[in-house]
Amino acid sequence: MISVIIPCYNIENYLSKSVKSIINQAYDDVEIILVNDGSTDNTLKICEQLKQQYLNVKVINQSNEGVSSARNNGILAAKGEYICLLDGDDFLDNNCLKKVMEIFKEDNNVDMCFYGFKEVSENGEVYRKYEDIHKYPENKLTGAECLLSKAMRELWICTGSCIYKKSILDKFNIKYSSGYKYGEDINFINTYISYSKKIGFVKENFLNYLMRNGSATRAGINPFLIQASNLNRDLYKTIECRDDLNDEEKNKMLVACDVDYIHLTTSAAKNVVENTGSFSFREAEKFYDKFKIIPEDINISSIEKYLSKAKKIEWKLFCSNKLLFFSTVKFYRMMKR
Repeated sequence: MISVIIPCYNIENYLSKSVKSIINQAYDDVEIILVNDGSTDNTLKICEQLKQQYLNVKVINQSNEGVSSARNNGILAAKGEYICLLDGDDFLDNNCLKKVMEIFKEDNNVDMCFYGFKEVSENGEVYRKYEDIHKYPENKLTGAECLLSKAMRELWICTGSCIYKKSILDKFNIKYSSGYKYGEDINFINTYISYSKKIGFVKENFLNYLMRNGSATRAGINPFLIQASNLNRDLYKTIECRDDLNDEEKNKMLVACDVDYIHLTTSAAKNVVENTGSFSFREAEKFYDKFKIIPEDINISSIEKYLSKAKKIEWKLFCSNKLLFFSTVKFYRMMKR
């Protein structure tokens, strides 16, 4: 059985479509766990209505503790051997779970199976598809290979675009980090990958990732972006201390963490620059200090073959000359407009 866990916070306009996308799956051995996280709109009422309408829907009601807590509580309550974590405003195409389970059944050693996604508007317009920016591997990957390919942005796995084995989540006590408003999903996925022996995939864009208007992660300065970098360093230290990995696996995973750290940290820095408004280096510098966007010293010579030329330039500028970094990012954005 697959347990589909959906955290719910003020999504009254989207939840029914998300749940019905699971109800309508070609694979029907599914339970749906809705975790209402202290919603202040009609979300809880809709959860209860869906529970009455469908026998395989369960509802957990909690005070507003955040999405990490909601997902963790959903995993704890799950009865399925497999776990799907879906945001309540996203939805899956009908063949998703059936195709994924075929991958697990044909190879018992597969610990995770991922698939592609489409970025869609609220009226159904497709903005971008997975293959527009990423690619699928040719063969199944080890955890170390997957982590490195993901860090290089060759492939991408996000919340809702993969299925986990609950036995691995339980065995290694993999949970979402509480108290974070950004990056906890990246950290959860990367941690799981680091404990996976084999990663499978389906070359189809099953996840419909809704680009909602007014989303906090899509506009303005996001002071929480740097949290993803901090969680990355926590994962680095954990991998460094693990004794279940051989030297090759451990080195590849540590390289992946460093590559990912550079991507995450420059993204946080660029977000500040791009949203500062006026061409003011002093203003951007204040934000860097306020949000503690201070790069850790990474030995780039040992990982530069895994970075694009543009990313290497970005990182070197940000570490050595923030004024030039600021000016370059601003100029690039002005030219794009």
